[in-house]
Parts: sequence; structure tokens; C-alpha cells
Amino acid sequence: MDLLTALSVVLLMIFLHEIVHLITAYFLKVRIEAFLVSYFGIMFYLVDEDLVYSSFKIVTISLLPLALSLVILLSQSSGTILFSVSNIGGSVGDVYMVIKLLRKDPSERLRWSKNLKKKLARRAIYVKKLEY
Repeated sequence: MDLLTALSVVLLMIFLHEIVHLITAYFLKVRIEAFLVSYFGIMFYLVDEDLVYSSFKIVTISLLPLALSLVILLSQSSGTILFSVSNIGGSVGDVYMVIKLLRKDPSERLRWSKNLKKKLARRAIYVKKLEY
């Protein structure tokens, strides 16, 4: 596989990974607060009050993109293996967030999330707040 194809596969994985987060949030009625671009990648802030009181929503929205890695079972091509491995690698942060959030009660989740959002926003290259 050449470098351009590999880069395309990884960019497609990032796009699909984030879209799965957004579609899942939409179906679970969790609103999007902001869109960010940082050195860590692209991120979406979800409205805390729609999320922190439900462990089910936290787990589902955060971890459903890991299902994209199941394509490795469908094919053993270098493209699907790269897609799956990069998706698993990209999901490490999602798994970390789930573990951190589930160890806290909802009021602590809310406080922790708001503080984290402030820190990340200060380091972001671009922030677009969304209005409802």
C-alpha cells in the first residue's frame, strides 16, 4: 500500500469514527455544544446536562465507534487492517474518558467535564460554538 492510500484510509477512519459519535448522540438526544480542532484531532463537545446523568449514554456514545474495527473480520486486506488498527488506536482516548467518567457521580462528572472543556478549548486551534 502506498503512502497516499494509507493516509486516505486513516483520514476516512477519523471521519467515520467521529460521524458514529455524532449519529449516536443524535439518536440518544444529546446535543452538540461545540466543534474543536486541536493538535490531538477533531472533537465535539456534547452538552453535559444531556449526558452526565446517564451511564448508558456515556458508554454508548463513546464506545460505539469501536464497532468500525469489526471490518477486520470481513477482510484481511492491508487497507482494512490499517483502518481497524488506527480506529482502535484512536479509541484509546474514548475508553479513557469512559473510565474516568464512570468512576464519578453525576455532579463530579459535570464539574470534571466543564474543567476539561475549558483546558482543551484554550489549546484548540479552532473552536466553533453551536447555538440551539
